[in-house]
Amino acid sequence: MNRITVGLVSLDGQPPAVLGQYDEFERWNGWLCPWLDPLAVVTVIDVLNSHAIDELEYQYDWRDDGALLLTDCQNEDEDGYEPQVLLPDSDGLYQLGAESWIWSAEADAPYPEPLGVFRSVSTRGGEAQRRDGEPYFDMNRMGERPSTDDDSFPQKMMARGGELYEVQFADGAWMLARAADLVAGTIDPAIRHQS
Repeated sequence: MNRITVGLVSLDGQPPAVLGQYDEFERWNGWLCPWLDPLAVVTVIDVLNSHAIDELEYQYDWRDDGALLLTDCQNEDEDGYEPQVLLPDSDGLYQLGAESWIWSAEADAPYPEPLGVFRSVSTRGGEAQRRDGEPYFDMNRMGERPSTDDDSFPQKMMARGGELYEVQFADGAWMLARAADLVAGTIDPAIRHQS
C-alpha cells in the first residue's frame, strides 16, 4: 500500500479526530480507509461506546498475535455472527471500519507529521501513562534555566529527567514532559518554539 498522507481523520466528521495514515486512492464508496495505531483504535471505539444508550456498541480484545478482535454488540446474538478480526500491517497499524464506516480527513490537522513520540519515563502521572506511545505535533521548551546562584541546578534537572517541555498531541491537548519522555531525536524542533 502506498501511504500518501499522515493526518487527522474522523468518523462522520464528528470528534474525536485521531491520527491516521491513508492513501487518497484507496476508498470505499468515496470514503477514506485509514490505518490507525492501537491507541487511536481504542480511542474511537471508546467514544462510540460512550454514545451508546443501553449497552456497548463494540467490544474489543487484543489477541496474543497482535490481532484485534472486534465484536459488534448489537449483532452478536444473530445466527452465524462472527467477530471481525483485524490484523496489523507491517507498521502495527489497523484498518478499523474500512469498507463499512464513513471516515473523512480533518482539514485542520495541526501538523502533517508528528515531531516525535511521547513515552512516560519521568513524567509518570495517570494522563502521562494514558498517553504513552502517542505522537506529538508541537512543542515548546519551558523557561527552566540553570541559575547562576545554584551550581547544582543542572545536575538536579537531569536527575528529574532533563529539560522541561510542553508537547501538543493530535487531539490538541498540551502536557508538560521532560526530555527523557521524548523519543531521541525529537527535541531539536523545540528551539524554534522557545519561550
